[in-house]
Amino acid sequence: MSARPRTYRPLSLERESLARLLPIGEAFRHVDRVIGYADGSARGLRTEVTFLPDDPIFAAHFPGRPVVPGSKLIEFAAQSAGVLAGIEWFRASLVASNRDADDVFSLAASPRSDAPGGRRAAMLASADLKFIRVVTPGERLTCEVWITRILGGLWRFDVELWTKPVVASGSIVLGVEVS
Repeated sequence: MSARPRTYRPLSLERESLARLLPIGEAFRHVDRVIGYADGSARGLRTEVTFLPDDPIFAAHFPGRPVVPGSKLIEFAAQSAGVLAGIEWFRASLVASNRDADDVFSLAASPRSDAPGGRRAAMLASADLKFIRVVTPGERLTCEVWITRILGGLWRFDVELWTKPVVASGSIVLGVEVS
């Protein structure tokens, strides 16, 4: 569908505003904020998370030298892809109803009933995801995710996670309810 976006416009959606786009429990939500959106021919999103040092998982993974589990990094990438999918679904519905597609941002940040939500997505696969270095508790992690292909209810996203150097890169496939 598209290559990696070259430019992102600033977008600020904080954790509380993401509940409609990411309808999972607060304790398992791994996206703290959205920081950028690319809406040209290449659709992409940048998100951030910080895995806090007081998370109980770090007492066991690994004692004395804790690292963020790879499964949490994969989940962060998948949730970031889900947020992008939610923005795209809602944007398409605005365009279909002759509304300004940019309303997606103000509606996503509001508790209004016509804000994003409704469809569900689930991660089906992570393809060629490679971990390059470990992430330690307290590091701010950025995810860049962009849509590379949509085939019916299957959406493929390329992802890259980084702090300063790249942490992981590969692809995520979501299965999406088709209406």
